[in-house]
Amino acid sequence: RPQLMERNHDVAALLRGEQGRVVMDGSAPVYLSRERDPHVGTTGYCVLDRGRDALRSVYRGYAEVCAAERLPMVICTATWRATHARCVRSGLGSCEDLNAAAVSLLRETVARYPQVLVMGCMGPAGDAYRSNEALSTEEAIQYHTPQVRALIRAQVDFLGPSTLPALSEALGMALAIAREPSPPPYVISFVLRPTGTLLDGTPLHEAVRVIDAATAPLQPTCYWVNCTHPDTCAQGLLKQPAGFLQVCVSVRSHCAAGVHADEESMWPGGQRISSLTGRAGRHLHGRAHLPGA
Repeated sequence: RPQLMERNHDVAALLRGEQGRVVMDGSAPVYLSRERDPHVGTTGYCVLDRGRDALRSVYRGYAEVCAAERLPMVICTATWRATHARCVRSGLGSCEDLNAAAVSLLRETVARYPQVLVMGCMGPAGDAYRSNEALSTEEAIQYHTPQVRALIRAQVDFLGPSTLPALSEALGMALAIAREPSPPPYVISFVLRPTGTLLDGTPLHEAVRVIDAATAPLQPTCYWVNCTHPDTCAQGLLKQPAGFLQVCVSVRSHCAAGVHADEESMWPGGQRISSLTGRAGRHLHGRAHLPGA
């Protein structure tokens, strides 16, 4: 137990940017999107020989870059869609087995790269760009708890519910983690509008306040924004109150230059990139000193 607590403390410090910058992966599904299982997405690759080889190649490429640069890196498990309900519908295996297979595959691939942190990736129940499909808080607790437990048992370094469009489901996912015995560090990552709100209209800073209050004393280590265009990230984050960016330390954006006003899925529109880049990134970093930018 003391070793686990020390490890959790070290991981949390890295995620908060207290030990310098941490590089984020660019998301394996970008490279492996053509033959994904319709129910569990890239998780299906973890139980197929050809799929495992493809994932290993992507993971190894990321790890080698960071080893050469001597930087720590977060690589996400291929489990964004590996909830209990979706695993059952896929027929490929149980939630427990598929999540364990995904974590094991990533761990084995990066075993010789100690600078890699393994994030247990989780996603919303519905379309990440349609907030009207988000679960209520109580529904989310029930729906996501089996995957939370499966990823914890598989010994990820931290949990990362990501691409969340609405406060209700994000809060439920946070509570599902915080209510576990001795939960690992975790982050909550939203999709952001240029107005500074989640897709459901909740101001980002208000979502953080609500989740922090509800999960105390086991709040998220920090908050992220992902799968949002860099210009949108910059506009949305700069609309937050002074000092807010101290709790939002990473941005994983993509290059689809749309706005979420109609909440149409932007997934086919562009390739994700691993950090906030270009003029928007430079502008935000200069104005707000965002550690992860």
